[in-house]
Amino acid sequence: MPFQMIPAAVCSIFFRVNFPLSLIGVWISNPITMPPMMYFAYLLGNNLLNLNPQYESFELSGEWIQMAWANIWEPLIVGCLLLGVISSVLGYILMYIIWNIFVYNKMKKRKDSLK
Repeated sequence: MPFQMIPAAVCSIFFRVNFPLSLIGVWISNPITMPPMMYFAYLLGNNLLNLNPQYESFELSGEWIQMAWANIWEPLIVGCLLLGVISSVLGYILMYIIWNIFVYNKMKKRKDSLK
C-alpha cells in the first residue's frame, strides 16, 4: 500500500496504541523487503498445506503474477496470516518485556534518589 504510514498513524491514534511504534512497524515492510517476505510466506504456506511449490523460479513481473495467482494465492494467504499472528504476538511480548524493564529501572532510580 503506498503511503502506508498515513493509515498506520490514523489507526494508532484511533485505537490508542503506541504511535512511534506503529510508524516504525510499517518501515519493516517496504518495496525492498516485501518480495523476500512474500516468498517466505508462500513457502511456509506450502509447507503448512502440504503442497509442493508450483514454480521453480519467480519472475518479478505483473504478467507472471497474474498467470500464477490461481496457484499461489492459498499458500501465500495462509503463510502471511501465520507470520502476521506470530510476529504480532512476539512483538507484543518483546514490547511488554522492554516496557517492564524501563519502568523497573525508572522506579529503581526514583527509589535510589529518595534515599
